[in-house]
Amino acid sequence: MRKPYAMRPVVGIDGNQWYLLYGIDLMTGHAGFGRTLAEAKADFEKSGRFLVTGLKLPDGTDCTIPHDWTPEQYRAPPPSTAAADER
Repeated sequence: MRKPYAMRPVVGIDGNQWYLLYGIDLMTGHAGFGRTLAEAKADFEKSGRFLVTGLKLPDGTDCTIPHDWTPEQYRAPPPSTAAADER
């Protein structure tokens, strides 16, 4: 059995799905898609040839987005604390 390649793909959102991309673009690189980051990672690794060792955002920073968040949750503004501050 061949060992999987260790990769640090870029994380992004395409429409309403997360993607992990290793390569120049989604058409020519290796990518995985999913409703959550965990699903995208599983799709990326499903061939058995690739193993995700870390996730990076497009600007190169390490990904700290929870793996069960959907794109809609990621895009939502943080909860407002203004109402709590007025009390």
